[in-house]
Amino acid sequence: MRTPARLIAAAVTLLAAQTIAAPAQAHLTDPPHGEWMAGFGINEVTPIYAPGTSFQTNPYVGSYNASEPFTGTREAPRTYDFTFPAGFTITYTDYFTSQGPGECTVTGTTVHCESGNDTITSTNDDVITLAGTTGQVPDGTYQITSTGTITVNSPTTGEAPKTYTDTGSTYLEIRAQRTTDLSTTGPGPTPPVNAGVATKINLHVRNNGPATARDVFFSARPELGTISTSTSGCSTSSRSITCQWATLAPGEMKTIEVLITPDQPKDQMILRGSVSSFENDPRPDNDSWQVAIKTK
Repeated sequence: MRTPARLIAAAVTLLAAQTIAAPAQAHLTDPPHGEWMAGFGINEVTPIYAPGTSFQTNPYVGSYNASEPFTGTREAPRTYDFTFPAGFTITYTDYFTSQGPGECTVTGTTVHCESGNDTITSTNDDVITLAGTTGQVPDGTYQITSTGTITVNSPTTGEAPKTYTDTGSTYLEIRAQRTTDLSTTGPGPTPPVNAGVATKINLHVRNNGPATARDVFFSARPELGTISTSTSGCSTSSRSITCQWATLAPGEMKTIEVLITPDQPKDQMILRGSVSSFENDPRPDNDSWQVAIKTK
């Protein structure tokens, strides 16, 4: 049976920002079925989790849009079925329809959700979120299959209801964490920099080993100033830069060349930087820094 939604924070630990770079978009899995268009809207970013950790799927959205909109409501029970790979455990389900919560039951690695004798309007979305534990499964990308069924009563007296079925899938990547020591350093001693003038400095990220680091993320930002860079793998806004590298081998170092511009004369401007990756870092003390640069 369904667990109250307020318990999800306690039941599920998300690994924040650990996602594959992929377009986040929805799709309908099937063409129109006569009167209705139906399908699953799924966020197509594949989340990454370590074996044995808690996971939460992106919301599945069962969308049913009338080809010819009508006013009022129609009786249209819906069911959804999800199948997870062997080794996964489902511990949480949340199903909300326009008429209120639906019900889900879990049997092994399958989930069955249904709206009951429910009604829908000409545009109707059902939102389903599933969560559980990955289990000790090998590294790899795992497919979750989904099937949605809608039974629509005909407005014509004596005509039998019509049933439409749509299929979809989404994915989870399982990836064991390695142990590696990432470090980042800011600029060395610099002479005072002029307000309103761009000054070039270098920042550094290094993998001290022993393993290759995956999904490396670096960011830097100034206080009361702007920053920019043209270093490969980095992007910039006026107040921060971010850099991402798919891997960083043991002993490899990245140098980020940046231009900083203080907003106004002060005794100093503060510049901060930090680095992280998918891996377990045994030395968090060297993952970030803060320096004060004199301005004039």
